[in-house]
Amino acid sequence: MIRLIEMGLDPLSFSDSLLGVLAQRLARKLCEKCKKSYHPDIDEYNEIVDAYNSKLFKAHNMTTYNDNFILMKEVGCGECNGIGYKGRIAIHELLRGTESVKKAIKQRLMVEEIFAVAMKEGMKTLKMDGIQKVFQGSTDLRQILKVCL
Repeated sequence: MIRLIEMGLDPLSFSDSLLGVLAQRLARKLCEKCKKSYHPDIDEYNEIVDAYNSKLFKAHNMTTYNDNFILMKEVGCGECNGIGYKGRIAIHELLRGTESVKKAIKQRLMVEEIFAVAMKEGMKTLKMDGIQKVFQGSTDLRQILKVCL
């Protein structure tokens, strides 16, 4: 969206036809043959909560820390050439062209303000989507933080 404005498109012209803007990154996927489950300590859990956004973590009903909280980590085997990762997993961020977002664009609000409008309407960032995939056991936090600078 910002790129469209930078290219000289008038925000009034494209905002009405905007359906959405999708960002995607690829992160390394844990090897299915050798990944190992473990119970992280509370400090690692808090690092994940902070990376997600501590205020939104609860609002999005993310997993709470308890004795049964399990994450996955890389090990390494012959299938993955000893690195613990095989393949890639996509993480996404979708800014939907809702009426509120279109209105914000037409008003020529700053990017941060448009982003805030989208977040209030339920948009999740690349990092948030990645952390959900960490909780699903598909990847680890280190890989998500690498692709979500």
